[in-house]
Amino acid sequence: MNLTILDLLVGIGMGAVVEYSYIKRYPFSQNACKVITGILQGIANAFNINAVVICADRHQAVYDPINLYQSRSKRKAIIFNSLSWVIGLSFWIGYVTVWEFVIDHDNGLHCTQRFLLSPLTNMIQSAVTFYLSLAIIVVLYVRIFIKIGRRLEDGTIRMRLI
Repeated sequence: MNLTILDLLVGIGMGAVVEYSYIKRYPFSQNACKVITGILQGIANAFNINAVVICADRHQAVYDPINLYQSRSKRKAIIFNSLSWVIGLSFWIGYVTVWEFVIDHDNGLHCTQRFLLSPLTNMIQSAVTFYLSLAIIVVLYVRIFIKIGRRLEDGTIRMRLI
């Protein structure tokens, strides 16, 4: 459910991007640009974090299924789902919105974020929001693939061909 809500919000946020591509300038004020960008980037980051949480849950389901199902609770699900929002929004609102207000960054007509102007800060943002999540997901899914492959080899899991 959380992933669906995040996906919907990313889609809604694309309205400003579509408007921008049509009129060739950002349709709102510079302050709105700073706030909206921080929120939209935070939502996209929360989406990535949520994908990592789902992957970690699948990993635990393969490696420790009994304890996973015994430890599942609504409270734990709410905490993990909320953490993705808190981490994603707090990082981006601090990284984009608060920082741009502190230094009084001029976004111009094209709503250019300050971090995009420096290769180092752009690389940090890419690493934190995308590549870190991707690396975690790849490692966990490779471990799942190896574990299932071993179970297939030793006959613990039997596949039926239809």
